[in-house]
Amino acid sequence: MALTTITIYLTEGHLPVHITGDQVTEHFAITPAVKVRPDGSVTFTDHGRRLTHIPTGRMVTASGFLDLRRFAEELEKLPIDWAQLQSARSLTKEQMRQVKAVQRDLNSQDDSSWPWPKWAGDQSQAALSLLAARLDDAVTYMQRYDLIRSLTAEVGAVDPELGRKVDAHMTGAFIGNHIHSYGVIYLLAVLHRIDPDAGDRAARALVGAWEDGGALDEWIYEWRRELGDGQPLTLHEFPDLTLLEGVSA
Repeated sequence: MALTTITIYLTEGHLPVHITGDQVTEHFAITPAVKVRPDGSVTFTDHGRRLTHIPTGRMVTASGFLDLRRFAEELEKLPIDWAQLQSARSLTKEQMRQVKAVQRDLNSQDDSSWPWPKWAGDQSQAALSLLAARLDDAVTYMQRYDLIRSLTAEVGAVDPELGRKVDAHMTGAFIGNHIHSYGVIYLLAVLHRIDPDAGDRAARALVGAWEDGGALDEWIYEWRRELGDGQPLTLHEFPDLTLLEGVSA
């Protein structure tokens, strides 16, 4: 295959954009990620690639850690007429099921993710194990609070003003952590109820990010910028198959 020019549609009502992509199969190409600026002009994003359906210019998936070349090759093998897929028509439910099955299979073969830690339980039940770990941690909050009170009392005995400052800081952090634990538990439980496979995939990605830790600040900054630009957040290791919903890239 070779480089090819693809017409893509970024947002509803926006003029089409012509972009060069690396055609990896007959109907799919890997393209750089682009976005619309607030003034309506188009620019490359600072990161990311997309697998794009050439005939319609629709994004199939964001990069993450999914092998986009292999994904395209496996999609071509499906009993789907990719040449006739129209921009105004989504895939059938059965075709969607087939594409998602390919994605799940490739994700299950991925050995590049962070090793599953013992504290998070059973990797084969990632979402439920992570929920159990977070719940076990959350129900011990009073023990941690008692420890905070004990430590701040010791500091206060030496320096009352410093003791009050340390108590306020540690108590605030303690309350914030408890609130955030509730949020993670609740949202992960909702996702797992709606789509167990998606819940497990999200749990694995979340545990991997926590274990790595190095890119948390970087991606929080990038996500805030993407949200401000009206772009979907880049969810690494959790590709968003927008083509399946008939939504423009």
